[in-house]
Amino acid sequence: MSKSTRKWTPDYASPPGWLLEEYLEVRGYSQAELARRCGLSLKLISDIIAGKAQIEPETALQFEEVFGLSATVWENMEAIYQLQLDKEAEAKKVEPKPKGQSLSASRAS
Repeated sequence: MSKSTRKWTPDYASPPGWLLEEYLEVRGYSQAELARRCGLSLKLISDIIAGKAQIEPETALQFEEVFGLSATVWENMEAIYQLQLDKEAEAKKVEPKPKGQSLSASRAS
C-alpha cells in the first residue's frame, strides 16, 4: 500500500480572537475580567476578539498564565491568521483578465 503525498492545506484561518472568546465563555470570564487578570486594557481585549488587534508575544504569555494554554499556541494561531490575510491580499492584487476579452480589444480602450 502506498502512502499519499498530498497534504491538505485549508484556504482559511480563524482569527485567534475566536478562540479567546471561546475560552472566556468556558471560564465564565468577561472581557473586563480577562483584562484585569492580564493587566491589559479592555479595549485591547475587545480589539483582539474583533480581529482588529494582533496577539503580541507578551500578550500570549499573559493568556498562557490565565488559561493554561501555551503562549506558542496563541502565537502560532496569530501567525497563521496573518499569513492567510497576506495571501488573500496578494490574491486580490493578481486578478486574471475577464474571459472572452482579446488583447487587441483591451489595448484599444
